[in-house]
Amino acid sequence: MPQHGQALVDLLRPEVRAHFPAGASQLPPLPPQAQGMTDAAQIAWLEGRRDPQPIKTFTQPLALEGNYRGRRAYVFCSGYSPTSFAPFAERARNDPAWRYHELPTHHYPHVSMPRETAGVLLNYA
Repeated sequence: MPQHGQALVDLLRPEVRAHFPAGASQLPPLPPQAQGMTDAAQIAWLEGRRDPQPIKTFTQPLALEGNYRGRRAYVFCSGYSPTSFAPFAERARNDPAWRYHELPTHHYPHVSMPRETAGVLLNYA
């Protein structure tokens, strides 16, 4: 959860930041196993459905403008470790400005827990 003027990469552990190649415009998807996915059928389904992620989603500083203090929600997928998201989840869990949700699954909750994921998201539709 970067603050105004921070980029997500500023908050990552050094060993994670080391995976950001200088000059790259995109990052290839991590292997699903690196994000906690172990089910062979889920991995097979996911293959070919992921695209590289624009690197600026990690490196561009956040510019918060206007009324950004509205409803905030954090969904933490707690079913795998290590994860870079744990510190963010802890902050959201302890901040009354955030609505906190936890799903005991890997980085792809829409694959492993589609109904539960949809239920959480529908709270904000």
